[in-house]
Amino acid sequence: MKTYQKISVMAFLAILLFGCEANSVNSPEENAEQAALINAVSTTRLDATLAATTDSLCLLTNTQLAPLTESEINSILYMREEEKLANNVYVYFNEKFARPVFSNISKSEIAHGKAIAWLINLYKIETPAETVPGVFNIEELQNLYTKLTTEALTVVDAYKAGAFIEEHDIIDLQREIAETENPFIKRIYGNLLRASQFHLKAFVANLKFNGIAYQPQLLSNDDFNAIINT
Repeated sequence: MKTYQKISVMAFLAILLFGCEANSVNSPEENAEQAALINAVSTTRLDATLAATTDSLCLLTNTQLAPLTESEINSILYMREEEKLANNVYVYFNEKFARPVFSNISKSEIAHGKAIAWLINLYKIETPAETVPGVFNIEELQNLYTKLTTEALTVVDAYKAGAFIEEHDIIDLQREIAETENPFIKRIYGNLLRASQFHLKAFVANLKFNGIAYQPQLLSNDDFNAIINT
């Protein structure tokens, strides 16, 4: 029974992660890459829950809204752009390398952006105008987008860039969670943090399949290992 349940779960994850591709005939290399993604237990299924906001926060909205500090407003606006960065980079890599991990995680980042938009709408925060893909209002993120997309010449480079982005997200979210007492921000950022950890695991799994042992660029070794081994 346990074996049957394990097979069923793996098959279910394959459908969620790869859609119709799960029914197609793939090369051994493609099958191995998909297995690496499934074993990382990442993206679509988890983000459907982790990035949800209106359902999980409906009770909180019945209470009086605590005013946001200037720091919290700036944090929300920054995270809006950072989630856009992740989506735009992964869309770019998917168009260039056509790998399921980029397709699926780019869709997850859209859900993350909607979670931030929920906060923006809740507090009626004025935001800069939406920009086209690859263009950002924050110079730091514009430079990061340009660097990651121009320097990734191979799919392995792209996987490393994806892992770096998720490290960047994780550190930013951890810092902002620690610095706020706002329950809405804590709940949403906490959900996005867990999703980013799963994304990091997915990119590390793909690098491992390609014979690369990824070394963290921003996280400490202890924090990185705690995420990967969970």
